[in-house]
Amino acid sequence: MLFRDYLHEVEMRLSYILPENILFWHLWCLTYPYERITNKKYKYYPAIRKYMQFLWQMNDKDTLDLELFHTAPFIQKIMSFDEDDYEDLDPFDISEMATRIVVLGLMTITSNYQKHHTITYLKTHEYSIDLIDIIIDQISISTEETNPIFRTEVDAQLQLLDKLCEQPMHYKYKDRNIFRVV
Repeated sequence: MLFRDYLHEVEMRLSYILPENILFWHLWCLTYPYERITNKKYKYYPAIRKYMQFLWQMNDKDTLDLELFHTAPFIQKIMSFDEDDYEDLDPFDISEMATRIVVLGLMTITSNYQKHHTITYLKTHEYSIDLIDIIIDQISISTEETNPIFRTEVDAQLQLLDKLCEQPMHYKYKDRNIFRVV
């Protein structure tokens, strides 16, 4: 499958995800890079961990708490991540790139939620592919991509999208790697 075909296929299916499944989709997509953060001493890591736990708790309870999106200190810490913090992370180091990706994803989810008062369709599916691009040292976007890491993630995303478009799935934290080979 060509990289551009993958993007087209996923983006076409995204609009069919049932609203009850959107938060799980975003968390599932962020789980891949989150689990590759190895520097637990990084100054933003405690906020990242708390925020991921918070979102998983909301997913598992099937509730979204708008007030916490405005007041939780760990969310404010993530939202204070600035260009200098971003530039300090090496884009070619897997753990540091994973940190960049997760912070960007959390910031995007927060901004989206604060603006729309709900979680909407975001391009979080690209986050794991961006990290895989570093892991396998550049995905070819013009030829068929046969790298097994890339293929496995694409297949997992497409399988999950099929399920999330069918019916409310009520996937929980324990399902955070469903369809992935871990």
